Amino acid sequence: MGHPATSTSTHSMSGTRTVLAFLVWALLGLFGGHRLYAGKYVTSFVQLALALVTWRLASSPAWAPLAAIAGFVGVVWWGIDATQLRQWLNGREASGSSSIAIQAR
Repeated sequence: MGHPATSTSTHSMSGTRTVLAFLVWALLGLFGGHRLYAGKYVTSFVQLALALVTWRLASSPAWAPLAAIAGFVGVVWWGIDATQLRQWLNGREASGSSSIAIQAR
């Protein structure tokens, strides 16, 4: 049986991570920041590329319809991610990789 303070502090830290993840989702989600925080590196860069391409296309009136479609895809993707973010974080905690570790060699 574990110490009660340990389980409370672990729960509190997990709640803090969840709040931080949703804050990153709200502020940087369209650029893939929340995916980077959740450890989904490849798709975070794909989402960043989509946002940058959308922004670049939107700067030209000739490409505005394509920019609107790309922007719509990005916003829908961002919204769907909100429903899965907590599951990703729980998966990271279960696998023991709840933080990003950088090792110097």
